[in-house]
This record gives sequence, C-alpha cells and structure tokens, in this order.
Amino acid sequence: MAIHCKTRLAEAAGSNPAESTQVDFMNEEKIVFYNERKQKLVGLLALPKNKKPPVVVMIHGFAGTKDYPPFFNACVKPLTEAGFAILKIDCRGSGESDLEFKDTTLKSESEDVLTTLDYVKKLNSVNSNKIALIGMSLGCAVILLSLKNNRDIKTLIFWNPVINIKNDPWLDSQKHRASVKKEGFFSVRQAVGTKEFTASRAFFYEMIHFDASKYFQFVQVPILFVRGLKDRKERIGTDKNNVRGLKASYEVIEDADHIFRSQHSQKQLVEITLNWLKKHLK
Repeated sequence: MAIHCKTRLAEAAGSNPAESTQVDFMNEEKIVFYNERKQKLVGLLALPKNKKPPVVVMIHGFAGTKDYPPFFNACVKPLTEAGFAILKIDCRGSGESDLEFKDTTLKSESEDVLTTLDYVKKLNSVNSNKIALIGMSLGCAVILLSLKNNRDIKTLIFWNPVINIKNDPWLDSQKHRASVKKEGFFSVRQAVGTKEFTASRAFFYEMIHFDASKYFQFVQVPILFVRGLKDRKERIGTDKNNVRGLKASYEVIEDADHIFRSQHSQKQLVEITLNWLKKHLK
C-alpha cells in the first residue's frame, strides 16, 4: 500500500488539528480527530468528485476495524463512484484509535459514534445535513445505543446485525462465561486470520444484558436490515421481531455468511445498499 504523508489542519471548525494522509490505492484520506477527553480516533475518508456529497459513516463490529472485515474496503469505490462520501472509523480500543481492546465497551463505542457525527457535521467537504450510518454486526447495537443521544441522521443500514447478544453462540458461550468468571476476561479470534482479542468482564456483561428493544423508540428514520442466509441461525431467528419493532425493511443475500466472504455476496450487498442510499439519502 503506497502512502504519501501530508499533514494539514482539520476542516472541522473549532476541532483539534488533524493529521491527513493520502492513500492512493482507494483515494482515501486518513483523518485523526479527538473526543472531549483528548482521546484520538482515526478514520479513513473517501470523497467522490461531486461537491458537498451526502456522507455515509461505517461502524465496524466486535473485534473489527475500519479495514475489517475485508469487504469494507471493497465497498468504498462503488459507493463513492455513486456520489457518496464514505467515512470508516476505528472505535477506541480498535485499529489505530486510542486505548486497548480490553478498554472497549458498548458505551465507549456508542460515544465514538457521537464524536464522529460531531466531527462530520463540521466538515466543509460534505453535506452534513445528509448523513447515513451503516453498522456491521455488533456495530448495529452500538448505533442503537448512540441514537438515544443523537437523531440527526437521515437513514440507517444494518449489515448482519447482532443486537440480541445474550445466547449468541459466538459471543455468549459457556466457554466465555467460564473465562469471565474465573479470569475476568474472555478471548475471541477474528473470523479471517489468527488475530486474537481479549475483552473485559465489563464488556461481556454489558453485551449479554443489552436489551435492543429499549432503543427502538429512538429510531425515527428509514432503516434497512441486510441479512446473509449463511449467518448463524440464532441471529436470523431474531430478525422477525427486530424488523417489526423497528419498522425496518428487510433484504436477504442467500450466499452471504456473516462477513460477506464471497465476491458475489459483496456485489449484492453493495447493490442493495446503493439502492437504499439513493432513495433515502440523495
């Protein structure tokens, strides 16, 4: 990956100076901004050719980053070519942002969503009146939690949402419960690769006691669920009640697993997402 360093001031009026690094292979710009505690968040911003484009903020899932799952990168070009700015961030404790993964909680990540939205609203290069949020996996629960304090967005898209976490076999397993009880933490490995993450007891109990339905009332905008039919059946089984409770639209991709591994499923995901954004964000 060819990276050319180029530092400038943040566009956001009144924000801290931000570092800016041009990344050639996808025309993305690395941005750095800060929360009220002066903790750093890092993102990648891709701008289309049109002026003042609508902006889509992407929130990764558990043990994810702005570049993980891998299909995150594949989505950027078609979305920007369609006229949307794309901002992917690392929540604190993940990727290049401050803190360690053991410091991560649902609350901290929801705060990062709000910090990011504040940053976006001050950018001169985008139309800050047209913002969409895309959540991946547990990032959907994070977005729901953040909406209690911010409703100034136009639409939501949830990719393979994980918002009913109790009894989810990947997160809420007997192994993890035993580890949390004995060691005070639990470990998980990313679906692609061998990277392992250690999460705190606080994060575990916060997740398994998270009641998504409490936050449905704060969703006052059009929302789309996209579910891969090769995702875990326990997650698919919760969709009917969640879609009803959120008054959401629902799309399925037959050959998609949880992280949209196949190129065909990625292509379908982009097509579904673009159609929704063109209708609800343009």
